[in-house]
Amino acid sequence: MALQQGWPTDNLKFKVNNDIRGLIDSVNDGTTSAFMWEWFTTKPYADSGEVRFIGSVPTPWPSWMIAAHPTRAPVDALRPFLEDLSVYVREFDSAEKRATHDVEFIQDKFGYPEEDIKVPLPLWCQT
Repeated sequence: MALQQGWPTDNLKFKVNNDIRGLIDSVNDGTTSAFMWEWFTTKPYADSGEVRFIGSVPTPWPSWMIAAHPTRAPVDALRPFLEDLSVYVREFDSAEKRATHDVEFIQDKFGYPEEDIKVPLPLWCQT
């Protein structure tokens, strides 16, 4: 992203914080200046005051992707996984599921309030 934006990269330093909790702790103890993470995942932490939202930056990468190493995930093992995943993604993406089941699933699994799910859910499913 720095290269895409033409920012100097000579003094960039990155810290691996492992997960969202590590990022939150690190930004709060000052060892990390800021972080970029997908909005929906961080919203509860911003709502609770654990982190502060300072702005949105469109990124040149997708929010979600699957990457596989050819020796650790050979094609013959990867293909059935991706085919099964595609079936579930298409089912999740159906208008019928978005109306009730998907909202209930996200509420039960992640604890988000209904209003935080119903607004972005149709947008996710259009991309």
